[in-house]
This record gives sequence, C-alpha cells and structure tokens, in this order.
Amino acid sequence: MFFWMSPGSQAQRTDTLLWLKEVVVRNPEQTANPIGLHVQRIDTGFLQADEGNGFTELMQKVAGANVRAYGLGGLATISLRGTGPSHTAVLWNGINIQGVAAGQMDLNLLSNGFADDVAIQYGGSSVTFGSGAIGGTLSVNNSKPSTEGLEFSTVLRGGSFGSLYQSYEAIAGFNKVKLAAKYFRNKADNDFTFRNTALHNAPKEVWEHAGTSGEGILIQQYYDIKTDHKLSLRWWYQDNYQEVPTPFTIITVGDDVQKDRLHRILLNYNYQRNGTDIDFKTAWLFNRLNYEGSVTETNAWINEAEATIWLAERLYLNTGLNYTHETGNSNFYGTDIRRRNRLTTYAHLKRNWSHGIVSNLSVRQEMLDGKLVPFIPSLSVNATLNKKMFLRGSTSRVYRIPTFNDLYWRGSGAEGNPDLAAESGWGEEIGWNYMDGSGNVTWELDLSLYGNQIQNWILWTETDGIWSPENVKTVWSRGMAWSGDLQVFANEWIVGIGGNYQYTLSTNKSLAAAINSRERNKQLPYVPYHQGKINVSVRHKNFRIIYIHAVTGKQFTNGDNSEAFALPRYDVGYIKFITHMDIHYFRGALFVDLNNILGEEYNARRGYPMPGFYFNIGINLNFNNTET
Repeated sequence: MFFWMSPGSQAQRTDTLLWLKEVVVRNPEQTANPIGLHVQRIDTGFLQADEGNGFTELMQKVAGANVRAYGLGGLATISLRGTGPSHTAVLWNGINIQGVAAGQMDLNLLSNGFADDVAIQYGGSSVTFGSGAIGGTLSVNNSKPSTEGLEFSTVLRGGSFGSLYQSYEAIAGFNKVKLAAKYFRNKADNDFTFRNTALHNAPKEVWEHAGTSGEGILIQQYYDIKTDHKLSLRWWYQDNYQEVPTPFTIITVGDDVQKDRLHRILLNYNYQRNGTDIDFKTAWLFNRLNYEGSVTETNAWINEAEATIWLAERLYLNTGLNYTHETGNSNFYGTDIRRRNRLTTYAHLKRNWSHGIVSNLSVRQEMLDGKLVPFIPSLSVNATLNKKMFLRGSTSRVYRIPTFNDLYWRGSGAEGNPDLAAESGWGEEIGWNYMDGSGNVTWELDLSLYGNQIQNWILWTETDGIWSPENVKTVWSRGMAWSGDLQVFANEWIVGIGGNYQYTLSTNKSLAAAINSRERNKQLPYVPYHQGKINVSVRHKNFRIIYIHAVTGKQFTNGDNSEAFALPRYDVGYIKFITHMDIHYFRGALFVDLNNILGEEYNARRGYPMPGFYFNIGINLNFNNTET
C-alpha cells in the first residue's frame, strides 16, 4: 500500500520518487477520509509514472476492486464491494459523470494524465453522491497549480502491440491567475497472440480487430477574485475510436466500430470566511456514442449549491441543493428526445464529541420528475481509541435510479421498461485501523467488514425472444477487506511491502418467477470470492523498482454458477522501473513497465483474452523556470 495510501498514512513519510507538479487541493471533502468509510488514495508519484498506461491498467494494478475488461483496450468497468459497474459512482471534481444512457463508466473514457488526485471510497455513499453510489465511488480530481511563471512538460511512451502515447502540457501562473492546458493522443493495435481454448488443442491465434486510438484536451483556469472568493473553469474534451473485437468463441471475426466523443465543462465558485464555506458548481456533460451508425447522444446539466456553516465550537452543518436536467436522443429511444428532471436536497450534521469520537448524521431526498425516490438517511461514527488505533462504522440507505437504456430502449431484440422502480437497500460497514509511524519503520493495518442488501435489482431477462429489464431480485453482498503497509527507512534506502485482500460473497436472496430458481443463493457472475494484491518497492536515491502481484480468484460467468463456464483463478505480475534526473530548469523521469511477466494465459471476461508478457517504455520531461 506504499503507493496507494489510505488517508491515515498521509501524515507519514511517503515513498514518492518522481518530481511532482505542484498543486493545491482545495476541496478536502472530495479526497479526505469520510466518517465511517475507508478511502484508498493513489500515490501521486505512482499516478504520474503510470501516465499513458490508461485508467484500466491503473485500477488493475492498485485498486481493491474488480475490474471487468473485454480484452486489452476494450470496454472496462470497475465494481466495488460485490456490486455491479452501475453501482460504482465515478466523480470528476465532485460531479457524478456516470453515463446517463447505460449508468456506468467505461474506464477508457478517463485519462490518468488528466488527474492530479485519484481516490477510491469503499462502501455506500448515496447520501453524499446520489444515485449509483452503492458499492463505492471512484473520484478523479484536478487541483490548482501553484506555479508562478511558465512550465512545460511532455510524456512520451511506446511499447508492445503498436502502443504509442504522447502528451504535452503548459502551465502559466500570474499572481491571482493560473492557466493550464494539456493534450494527449494514443493508439494501440492490440494484436497479441493467445490460445483459443474454444477450439480443439487450443491453437495459438492473433487477436484481431481490437485496435484503439484517441485524443483529448483539458483546459483549466483559476482566478482568485479575492482571498476568500475563488473561481475556476475546466473543460475536458475526449474522442475515442475502438474496433470492437469478437469473442474467440465465435469463428467469424466481425468489423464493428465504436466512436465516443465527450465534453465535460465545470464552472466552480467558492467563498470562505469566518467558518462559513459556500460552494456553487454548474456542469455540462455531453456524450456521443456512435456504434456502427447507431448514434446515442446524452446531455446532463448539473447545478449544485452547497454551504458549510459552523453552528458551534464542535458542531457544523453542511447542506445543499442539486438540480440536474438530463436528455437522451438515440435511434433506439424512438423519435422523441427523452428528458428527466432531478431535484435533490441534502444535509450533513457533524459533531466532534469528547474522547476522540466524531459522528455524522445525514439525510438526502431526491425528486425525479415530480416523484419522490427513496428517502436516504445515514449515520456514521469514527472513534479514536488511542494515538495509534481507530474504529469506524457506518449504516446508510443506498439507491440507483434506472438508466435511459433501461427505460426507453427499443430495437435489436430488446425493449426498455418505463415502469421500473429504483433499486434501493441498506449498506453497513465497520472498520479498524492501526498505524505506527515511530522511528525508521512505519506500518499500517486496516480491516473492514461490510454488507449491502439491495432490493429491486434491475436485470435484463428474455421472454419470447425479447430482452427487457425488470426489478427481479434481491442481492446480498457481504465480506471483508484487509490492507497493510510496511516501510523501512535506512540512510538513502526505502523498502516497502504492502498489499490488500478482499473476500466477497454476493448472492441472490430472492428471485422473481421469471428467473431460474437455480440462481437462488448463488454467487453473482464475475464477482470473485477472493481477490488481492501484494507489492514490494525498493528505492535508492533516484532509482525505484516496484513489483506488483495481483491475484483474482475463480469467477462464475452465469447465474447458476456452472463450473463448465467458470473462469479459473489467474495471477498477473507487474514490474515498474523508475529513475529521474534534475538538471537546473530541466527535470525528467524514465519509466520501464514489464506487464504479465509470468506470461499468464487468462480471460477477464469469457471469450476475451488478455495478453501474455508485454512492455512499454516512457519518458517524462519538464522545463520549469517558475517560483513555487
């Protein structure tokens, strides 16, 4: 865990080797540890050293989560706490950017080069982030540069299967004004060799029609109107092209192509004075998906006003109002533009009690097109037992509203259901944390026990040859998560050992009559019982080597847990070499990544192979004549 830190470990010495772009994190509520839940923050140095490898690979290396990838460069999603991809909210600077159409985020539509801070919050947080935050949240944040003057940087990376990545960034700081612009471009053929286990004797074949390419730009402007008045504007544009591969279980290779285009614009105003914090955000999210000429366009206009007021010495109130207008237009939604309006109010009452106890009582109420969705209460507590040991606990109602595809889809053998109810349920978590940072040895242990019971789970089922979504089952996910970190400092050496482990049971507790009764009490598809990672890092002066070993247990691929179609356990090893240099105004770093060094042959999704050994090499160059 030395390169993925829990918030408690941030006070300790960190093992970051790379020079870091100077930033200021202004919104601590987006990245600090919330009361009652566990947060994993990705070390900034590792994040910068992994730029160009993509968000999918980043999550596969560090997250205590299940990453579901349709091959290298294919559709990839993240799932937390035994839930589905649509139950993990993805946030950009506090704005939920989950797709309006499908309700989940393809990790290929994120860029780790556009992130200054990445955090994963485990456990339900619908009371804070609304619909879809059932298993947890993935937060991608940008931070204000502290640059005074000019700064330029570039990242160049290339490797196996025709992969190329390049990015260019310019930052300018002039007293009250900060400007930053970054552009990236990437491509990959993904034409690796694999064994086709669907055929007799599992012959070697080349994975075909799996190429990807993309480009994007992020422009940020920050203006300090006064010391207590701050304004920021961000624009994120991205364009992706993807050849959609055919599962190797099908003999004929298809030629389908998917094109994604998105705009994300966020205007943020903040006022802070005398214990009062007022924050206003307005955002526009546009997504255009073109799959073989069938186009789906969605828009979301999000407005949120929030105030934090200190009521007494140990008591403060955080309250806000959110209005979101969403539209969808698709060949498969009929001739009408689909619309909906969401109005939400929420409040958090935080109390610092004596003897190291902090509590947070929260409520949230959303109105969807004039109808109330489930009322969301939450109670969470942190308790400091001594200087090294902490306890936490949380209970909260959670929910997810149906997506536009769930409600309005028509065609290709499928039909949406406008009468769907929102999924809802309860999530509970208790946790224990121990830290000791004395001397030349620092270590930390964290243990969580959790459970979620979700009613009205939406599932697409087939009736008379037509697929349609229904509220068909109740799902109970529960388990335990463990993480640990040990660092030893000796002269110019730093040695770290860390890891995490998750044991998850996620089963169907009740089923509608249309569902196969053999699925009752069975594990959900693509939810492994066991999953974990271990990592070792050695740093000496300007050189660092990291080894990561990721283990994913057996996964069933159908509802009745047939062993014949299960994916076996797989182990994947990664090695990263990093070295850096600093010559007057010029700074830089060289990265070498060796992936799947054991040559493991495996599928993350049935019929979609992952590559054996592959590598890439990258360099980061920076010119800086600034004062920071």
